[in-house]
Amino acid sequence: MRSKWSLNKDGGKEWEVIETNTTTPILKVRSYNGRIVIASGYDGLILRSTNGGETFNQVNSGLGEGVDLWGLEMVNVFMLYAHFN
Repeated sequence: MRSKWSLNKDGGKEWEVIETNTTTPILKVRSYNGRIVIASGYDGLILRSTNGGETFNQVNSGLGEGVDLWGLEMVNVFMLYAHFN
């Protein structure tokens, strides 16, 4: 089963379910400006979107299997902190 997340663009009235291109569970989703969206999950998963979360591309975190990314903080569109176990 593909990982999914919910996207809202109208202040919480209606939600759209977005399916990603991975089966790895997503733990956190963050955005700095509403356009650049980063998602993280199990086994070092990082997904990046440049269209507000409509579609994602997987980014190599270099962390690998068994390293789970539990926390994300976007400082700007170029700098991101990730907390892992």
